[in-house]
Amino acid sequence: MKLIRILPLFLLFAFIQLDTKAQWNYVAYGEVTSNNEQVKLEGAVVSLFKNGSQSGQQVTKKNGKYTFVLDPENDYVISYTKAGFITKRIFISTKNVPPERSKFGFSKQPIDVDLFEMPADPTIVSKINELLAEPMGKFVYVASAQD
Repeated sequence: MKLIRILPLFLLFAFIQLDTKAQWNYVAYGEVTSNNEQVKLEGAVVSLFKNGSQSGQQVTKKNGKYTFVLDPENDYVISYTKAGFITKRIFISTKNVPPERSKFGFSKQPIDVDLFEMPADPTIVSKINELLAEPMGKFVYVASAQD
């Protein structure tokens, strides 16, 4: 009879333990600027791609700020663009974070991006776009640094 009373409690406790292991996230936030960070860029389109599919988009206001909440065990690309400016991208992976490390959260670090105006020369634009086709920055969990 005691076993029947204890079993539901044990199952509940086990479920809570399993559920809490995946209950972390990473907040990607920052500011989009132009003119060497002197001007906060209003109207920039900041798009979030999760495992290759677009999962979010924000248009910056006067303060140039954006925020996305990233779930564990996914690969993300954040794209920053505005008409008349060169597009930039960054890569963030939330994969391979050990459960014991995820309990403590991660240091807050803004991801500020400075967009520059598109040059008039199409040859230069083509070369820049070729260089920036891949993400210009990568954020991944590094086991040796535990961050």
